[in-house]
Amino acid sequence: MRAADNPGTHGRLSRIANRRRLAALSGATVAVLALAACSSGGSSSSSSTGTSTSTAGASPAATTSQSLTTINIGEVPFYANIPLALGEKVGIFAHYGLTVNLQPASNVNVIIANLHSGHQQLGFVTTPLLLKADEAGQGIECIAPLGPANNVNPSYPENAVMVAKGSNITSLAQLSGKTVGLNELAGSNELYLEAGVEAAGGNFSSIKLATIPFADMAAALKSGTIQAGFEVEPFIVSGEQSGDQKLLADLDNVTAPWTTECYAATSSYLTANTAVMTRFVEAEDQSILYAAAHPSEALAEIGTVSGLSAAAAKADVPPDIVYTDSLAPDTLIKYANLMLKYNDLKSPVPAQNTIAWVAPGSPATKLLFADGGKYTG
Repeated sequence: MRAADNPGTHGRLSRIANRRRLAALSGATVAVLALAACSSGGSSSSSSTGTSTSTAGASPAATTSQSLTTINIGEVPFYANIPLALGEKVGIFAHYGLTVNLQPASNVNVIIANLHSGHQQLGFVTTPLLLKADEAGQGIECIAPLGPANNVNPSYPENAVMVAKGSNITSLAQLSGKTVGLNELAGSNELYLEAGVEAAGGNFSSIKLATIPFADMAAALKSGTIQAGFEVEPFIVSGEQSGDQKLLADLDNVTAPWTTECYAATSSYLTANTAVMTRFVEAEDQSILYAAAHPSEALAEIGTVSGLSAAAAKADVPPDIVYTDSLAPDTLIKYANLMLKYNDLKSPVPAQNTIAWVAPGSPATKLLFADGGKYTG
């Protein structure tokens, strides 16, 4: 996964207004497909008073109401949230009658629990945990992409298997029989590690897995508690600064360019609020297009949206990011097949429409918001 199933100590971020970071894009191709549909529906669980802009010729899904529907969204502090954050900042979501409130959570399983409790209406979910939730009958569906495409850039690895300074381990195959630290079991990182070890000729079943927070991985390596650790930025860079070495990066290439994460909702919420979700998808589409078209605004916002320091953000975020608003729901099935291969799923591969929802009127084909978020449609 691209920033982990657990945010570690990336920061505690609350409302996104004035607090998010945007990534840059230069010469990137933006593929547009959006999400989800049914019929009409209700609104989310809370609302706030505000003024949404309305312009002649506005999208049918836009609203002229003075009341903005608030959508609480569980997140990990990760730069992939930047289009949504920017869209909120410049008023795109308000135009569609929405205000989005990003709420940090300790890991994806907590987010899924919050979706079922109604505390949050949408949440950042990684594909393996979404598929496991579906297998358990929890009814979680991908609604919208985050924006940055899952394109591997070797100069900016999203994850890496790290070993301590002086370690004689030089390949993933040599992890057989060793103890490896993971921030959370059964998520994307474990799947990537399993596929990587097998490809290297190792025996994954002989590896002992230990749950270690990202921020504590370097200390665990130094003490010998673990012999290798699955890390993400900014801990890859800080680990290297203390002498740790990358054994392999970037294991995201196992699934690139598949859908590795999305904003998800429960099936019950989606059924009751399809009109709200349709507006959300349109606003998210426009926010992704806006982020892609405004690289200078992206560069100005990088640090805050990820919760990283400026130095860590520079190490973590590539200067050129490819954006896509394609959810690519067919790749969820590819992910399920990969998980079946490694016995991470036990049930038959689910139907695509049970784990992804594609909104009517998608994909967007034109950016309707000019500089400063002014609607031009």
